[in-house]
Amino acid sequence: MITSAAFYGLSFVVRPSVAFTLVYAAGLIFVTLTTPKFVFRTRASHGTKAALISWYLGVYVCGLVAIRVLTHALDAPRALVVVGTLVVTTPLNFAGARWLLGSPISSRRR
Repeated sequence: MITSAAFYGLSFVVRPSVAFTLVYAAGLIFVTLTTPKFVFRTRASHGTKAALISWYLGVYVCGLVAIRVLTHALDAPRALVVVGTLVVTTPLNFAGARWLLGSPISSRRR
């Protein structure tokens, strides 16, 4: 929610792609360090964290493509650019993290 608001707010000051880059870079380290422990309740090795960062960087590129399509090809309003980009990137981020880290311990059968 905070990153969405920051993305939207910054998009009034700089191009949406720059706003997305700034917000994504700021959040990248935070989510890499916190997602394994707090979302998936697991410890991630350095290799897994590197894979997670690589995945997130790939999703970042997908986000830039979404912004490009929404702003240039569809001439979408700013709010739609932000929401549309989040609709693309949020599920990809979660899916990649789940694939790399597994499901939360609390939901696993024992």
